[in-house]
Amino acid sequence: MKRAAIYCRISRDKEGRELGVARQRQDCEALAQRLGWDVLEVFVDNDISASTRSTKPRPGFEDMIRRVEAGEFNAILSYSTSRLTRRPMEHERLIPLFKERKIPISTVKAGDIDYTTARGRSRARDDARRDAEEAEEISERVSRAAQQRAENGEWHGGTQPFGFLAIKEVVKGRERVVDLRPHPEHAAWVKDAIDRLLAGESLYGICTDWNRQGRRTGWKQYARTESGGFVRDDRGRRVKADEESAWHPRTLKRVVTSPTIAGYRELDGQLYEATWKAIVDREDWERVCTLLAAPERKLRGFNNGNARKYSLSGLVFCAGVRHDECDHPKEDQADCRDGKPCGRVMVSMTSTRVVRGTRVRRVSFVCNQLATGGCGSMRIEMAHLERYIFEQVFHAADSPELRTAMSAQADDIDEAEQALRKSIGDGERLLERVEDEYDAEEITKIEYRRRRSKIIKQVDADRAALAKTTRARVHTRLPSGTELRKVWNDKDNTWKRTIIGSVIERIDVSRHPAGVATNLTPTRDEDPGAFSQRLDLHRRQVLGQRVDVQWWA
Repeated sequence: MKRAAIYCRISRDKEGRELGVARQRQDCEALAQRLGWDVLEVFVDNDISASTRSTKPRPGFEDMIRRVEAGEFNAILSYSTSRLTRRPMEHERLIPLFKERKIPISTVKAGDIDYTTARGRSRARDDARRDAEEAEEISERVSRAAQQRAENGEWHGGTQPFGFLAIKEVVKGRERVVDLRPHPEHAAWVKDAIDRLLAGESLYGICTDWNRQGRRTGWKQYARTESGGFVRDDRGRRVKADEESAWHPRTLKRVVTSPTIAGYRELDGQLYEATWKAIVDREDWERVCTLLAAPERKLRGFNNGNARKYSLSGLVFCAGVRHDECDHPKEDQADCRDGKPCGRVMVSMTSTRVVRGTRVRRVSFVCNQLATGGCGSMRIEMAHLERYIFEQVFHAADSPELRTAMSAQADDIDEAEQALRKSIGDGERLLERVEDEYDAEEITKIEYRRRRSKIIKQVDADRAALAKTTRARVHTRLPSGTELRKVWNDKDNTWKRTIIGSVIERIDVSRHPAGVATNLTPTRDEDPGAFSQRLDLHRRQVLGQRVDVQWWA
C-alpha cells in the first residue's frame, strides 16, 4: 500500500478560516480512499502563494519534500497541479527526486503526474508553464488595479492607520474602506508628536510622556506567559491580548513618517495625492521624515530611541593646559602657561562619598586622559554647572538680540531648504536619465558608472545638508525664557540638550580661581536659609569665573 502525503494550499485567506484548505483536504482524502492509498500526514500552507512572483516561503511544502527525500512517503496527493506549485523551477527540482524513486502524484482535478516517463515530464512542464503564465497574468491585473487605485488617491486597504477613522461600505457583498477621516482624538496626538519632534524632543521622550498619560496605540498587543514568552494557539500563531499596546519609539516613528497623515497615498515609493484630508502640514511632515532619516541618528547616544543621559553631554570642553612638552617640574606645572591648550571634550564620571553617614552620589564632568587624551586635570560638578547653564539659557531666550537673529535665521533656512530639495529632485531625475541612456546603449558602462557615482555622491551630500538644515530649524523655534522655566523640569534630557545646543556652541571650563574658597560652611549664628543663599551666590560667582559660554548667535 502506498504511504501518501496530502498537500493543501490556498493563496489568500484573509480571515484565517482555512475553508478552502479544508475542502481540498476532504477531496484529497476521498481520492486516496478510491486509490487505496494510506494517508500518513497532511501538509498545509494557508494564505501563501506559489506563483513565480511570490517570495513568501512555504514551510509545509518544504517539510513534505524533505520527508519524501527521507523515504517517509512514496506517493503525493494534491487538489491540482497549481495547488502543488506554479513555479516551473520547482517542477525541475522535483523531477529527479520523483523520477528516481518512482513516486506517483495524483490530483483531484488534473489527474496523475508521471515524472517517470518523457511524456509525463513534458506534460508536467507544459502544465507548469501554463500555471505560471496564469499566475503572472493575475498578478499583472492585481498590480494594475493597485496602480489605478493609487493614482486615484484611494485607500489601499489593510489596518486602519493611526490618526484616522476608516469609513466602510458594502460593495458587491463585501465590506471595504471607501474613505478615511481624521480621528476626533488621535489626529491631535499626531499633530502634537510632529510639533514636539520639530521642537527638538525625542521619540523616546514623547512615548514616555504619552504612556504616563495613559495614551495607547489602539492596537492589541500580544499576550505573554508568566515566563515572558508569547501565548500561541494550536497552530503556533501568537495570540493577541485584550489590552492595547503602549507606545514605543519604533511605533511612533512609523506613525509620524507615514505619508497617510500628510494626505498622500504611496505605492512603490511614489507618492500620489490622496482623497482624504491631511492631518498635519506637509512641509512639517517632510521635515520630520528628513530629521528621523538622518544617518547620525543611528549612532549611539543621538536621539535614537533612548533618552540622553545628561543634558550637557558633548558641549563641555576643558580649558586647561597640557604639559606634554613642558620642561617644568610637576610641582610647578600648576602655574605654568607654556603648555599647549587642552581643548578636549569633558566626559561624565560618577563618584560616591559619605556625608554625615550617608553615601552621596556625585556626577562630574572630567577631562579624562584615557578616554579623550586630555590633560586629566580638570573637574567640575555637573549639577552646579547645569543649574548655571540653564539660567543662562533662560535669560538668553528672552533677549531681543537672539529673537532678531532667530527670525533672520528662519528666513535663511527656508531658502536653503527649498534650494536643497530642488537640487535633490534634479539629481534623482538626472540619475533616471542616465540609467535610461545606459539601457538604450547610448553610453558605455564605464561612463554610466562614472556619472552615476558622481550624481549619487551629490544627492547624498544634499540630503545630509538638508538633514542638518532641518535640525537647525529647532534653533528658530526656541520658546521664551518664561515658557522654558514652566516646562523645563518635565522634559527629558534629549529635549534639553537640543534646546541648549540650539543657542550654545560650546562651554569651556577652566581651573578654580586661585585664592577663592572651594567650599563654604555656615557661621555659628547663620540660619540655614541665609547660608543657602550665600552658598548659591558663591557658586555662581565661581562659575562665572570658571565657565566661558560661547553662543551661536
